[in-house]
Amino acid sequence: MRGPKLDFGPSSSKRRAETRHDKFRALPHLQLEAAVRTAHRTQGGEQEKAIKDVQEGLKILEEELKGKFFNGEKIGFFDVVACLIAFRLSVLREAAGLKFYDPEMLPALSSWAEEFTKAEVVKEVLPPRDELLATIKSRRP
Repeated sequence: MRGPKLDFGPSSSKRRAETRHDKFRALPHLQLEAAVRTAHRTQGGEQEKAIKDVQEGLKILEEELKGKFFNGEKIGFFDVVACLIAFRLSVLREAAGLKFYDPEMLPALSSWAEEFTKAEVVKEVLPPRDELLATIKSRRP
């Protein structure tokens, strides 16, 4: 004979997946991505607000750096997720003249971006800069 059936609502694995998804959605990189996209595709006051939003998010990330990388001395998951900052923001600056930060404003983040993009494992998977530059320029309104 079976024991009483316990009702845990949605399956526990589904609930865990939903929880992970909610936490992942709240990560700063997704909020930054939306603000970066807005800054790139708009002009005037809306663009200025988006750039300020990006700068505020970058300040938060600056505070989260634990050493050479977000995880300490080795590249970790969040470094990979934050690749937008290390690579794409500099390309956007060149393609559209959008200045989200400079090394004086965020020295730790600037140093991280330089170290991250120099790592061999990262260089192997980044798209060629000139191709990304052309793609970004073609999407500018």
